[in-house]
Amino acid sequence: MDYKEKLCNDINQITLQYLSNSENQRFDSQLQLILSNYKILPQTKELAAYEGEYDEKMLEMFFVSKKVAGLSDNSLHYYSTVIKEFKSKCPKPFALVSSADIRLFLAKKEIYDHNSPTTLNNLRRVLRSLFAFMANEEYIKKNPVAKIENIKESKRLKKPFTEIEIEKMRSILSNSRDEAIIECLLSTGCRVSELCSIDVEDVNFMSKEIPVIGKGNKERTVFLNAKATFALKKYINDYQIDSGPLFISKKGHHRLTKSGVESLIKKVGQKAHIKNCHPHRFRRTMASLALNRGMPIDQVSKLLGHEDVKTTSIYAITDKESLKEGHRKYVV
Repeated sequence: MDYKEKLCNDINQITLQYLSNSENQRFDSQLQLILSNYKILPQTKELAAYEGEYDEKMLEMFFVSKKVAGLSDNSLHYYSTVIKEFKSKCPKPFALVSSADIRLFLAKKEIYDHNSPTTLNNLRRVLRSLFAFMANEEYIKKNPVAKIENIKESKRLKKPFTEIEIEKMRSILSNSRDEAIIECLLSTGCRVSELCSIDVEDVNFMSKEIPVIGKGNKERTVFLNAKATFALKKYINDYQIDSGPLFISKKGHHRLTKSGVESLIKKVGQKAHIKNCHPHRFRRTMASLALNRGMPIDQVSKLLGHEDVKTTSIYAITDKESLKEGHRKYVV
């Protein structure tokens, strides 16, 4: 088989979608000229004898190191999913993986699975972490992901809820549990996983404080405003909760799960006719409101549990009215 000709035919099948016949013919001529300097061989699936036990041992050590570093179970599961998919699409020993293999994996995820730049960067981040660990352990000579640059993402403004949207959601809530969840999300800026992990015993109504465990198993304190305090007390009284999980399912009194809260917020959004309604948007809303009302960004960063203030800056959205008021106040 003439593999050079087959390669040209494969490339031409793609270029036909984008070029006219005359343009494609010129492209094919130039391609033939370039490839005349090279010898094309088929990819071999036969690798050197390798049983793979070392790869498995390194993977085990990698996940132990991530667990010790404080990664959550959700993050560990995501890492595992990404690495398993990569191994299935690139069944080589880790020591033989090249930068080209990584680029091919990401290209297939983009073209065939229609992954966004954000998702592709997340995949790249996982693989970079894995291969960096192996390079540090001297299991491989160098990190094949090191040469692959971050994929440029479009910077789209992720908007918080408006105050009108918040009132619309409040107006359609039908029970004290849902009211308490909404008010706690707005007041504390908790991640949904943090909210679900709170026990009744954690809530200090005297100081209006709740300790939560965030990313990296780091504890921080979040705070209840007047509305959240009132809603939470009413809910606890209505549902007669004495101990254990703070937020429970309507049936069975089991701890409310992350997916349960996400489903609840989605239904609230649909009923209130609010698009893109999800728990993280309450976190964004709390941060944006606090920043727009003058709270220093370093304080907001601590409330959110961010290690870097730069992470918090993405929430610093100034709405038109705030901008107008700022102009009136400062530009004379």
